[in-house]
Amino acid sequence: MTAEDYKKKYTTAYETDVVTINIKAPEVEYVTADKTIKADYEYSGFYIRTKDDGSKQARYKFEKKSGDDEAAKYIVFSDHNIEPSEPEHFHLYSGNDGFDTLVEEGTHFPTYYPSALTADDIVEEMTGGESHDHDHSKEVSDFEDDEVKDRSLSDWAGEWQSPYPFVLDGTLDEAWEAMAETKGKMTAEEYKEYYKTGYETDIKSVKIDGDNITYTYDNGKTVSSDYKYTGYFIQDWSGGTRAAMYRFEAEDKNSGAPVYIEINDHMIEPAEAEHFHLRMSDESYDAIVDPEKYWPTFFPAEMSGEDICDHLAGHDKDEDEHEHEHEEGGEEYDEHVWLSLKNAKVLCAEIEKNLEAIDSANAADYKANLDSYISKLSDLDNSFQTLVDSASVKTLVFGDRFPFRYFVDDYGLDYFAAFIGCSAESEASFETIKFLSDKIKELDCDTVFTLENSNKDIANAIISNSGKKDVKIAELNSLQSVSKSDISSGASYISLMQKNYDVLAGVMK
Repeated sequence: MTAEDYKKKYTTAYETDVVTINIKAPEVEYVTADKTIKADYEYSGFYIRTKDDGSKQARYKFEKKSGDDEAAKYIVFSDHNIEPSEPEHFHLYSGNDGFDTLVEEGTHFPTYYPSALTADDIVEEMTGGESHDHDHSKEVSDFEDDEVKDRSLSDWAGEWQSPYPFVLDGTLDEAWEAMAETKGKMTAEEYKEYYKTGYETDIKSVKIDGDNITYTYDNGKTVSSDYKYTGYFIQDWSGGTRAAMYRFEAEDKNSGAPVYIEINDHMIEPAEAEHFHLRMSDESYDAIVDPEKYWPTFFPAEMSGEDICDHLAGHDKDEDEHEHEHEEGGEEYDEHVWLSLKNAKVLCAEIEKNLEAIDSANAADYKANLDSYISKLSDLDNSFQTLVDSASVKTLVFGDRFPFRYFVDDYGLDYFAAFIGCSAESEASFETIKFLSDKIKELDCDTVFTLENSNKDIANAIISNSGKKDVKIAELNSLQSVSKSDISSGASYISLMQKNYDVLAGVMK
């Protein structure tokens, strides 16, 4: 739909005169612009609503037992969860003529978010965590000028390679075919020509060490110079998105190294890059030629051509706003840092350090507890690594969101998924289903993964469309909807991650 169509849809869907709801079970307090209404409610069970597209939702019913006459007699909650858990938002349907009148609410679903959220926070959730006012360790394509921060060359430290040779020798051809199949904006050959133009460069590799950049060209020539930071330039692309271009000038203008360079990696504040675009000129920044058409790109030197192909095809990320610079593109960062046992150890050490600073008298106990817990985390971390090292299957196919980016990076696993970690989408397109169905055939996968609480509709559609028999569905826990009852029953970080290990151990042979 157009932006205006979406606005009309949600204007109708969200319409309500109740601007605030306060819930202190069993009491529900409704606040309108001019009055407050209260009533106590009793749980009356749930029903399953099957939508027109075949997807299902659980609706939880409550009936009024006492309170103000104006308060609805019947209310129904839906928050996309199917067991006790703390919601991020919920839909509330209400009326006085029985629950049956609330089943087919259709286009009207009044929605409530935590009162602590700002309007920008709600925008972020509705757009799947992709609004401009979010954690800028993620790649962004829409932001305000004053959000941009200065950066140093250390953000791009390391050795990098151009993917241009892989375009020329056909290594990336599968990526163009996947793009044509899943996006459909161009043919595979058109994608290839598009990236061939964008990636074109005679620089084979780049090494960044401190303030120094060394360039190695196709003919073997190597040039080097120190660079000084000269600020950033905000580039407004023709498609309506934006980029921060970080500018550096060569200290040694006779070294043969490019004098004026701009680095762009889709981020707007200090962060470690996973790839970047490098444009240059010996005359001036303004003399850099057509940055929308030419965007020489550099990936980590340790990546193989197949790795880059998987990145471009499997993760289905565009590399600008018109395929390259910003259709929410690039290889995404993941908010789910806790799913990395290595990250967990870092976080625990930081917690212990702060506890020790607050309560130095018990520092020895905190340190002993940390050492014991780190040992358990390390044992499980080693178990995962041993499992992966001995496994013949090293690619996970997810018929769901994918919050395990840090996890798979820890162990060198590959993945294909319907959506990124915090996507707001819940219904996969036909193209996505077909792409993942083809992948499980191509890889001869016998398992499609989902997250906890998934209705498994997407996973079942992938399996059905593949035509493969004996493909099973396995569930991994993202630890993002752990309920109080789970914890009371003994669930812990280690126990849930151990369950994830047990699931993978049954699949990765």
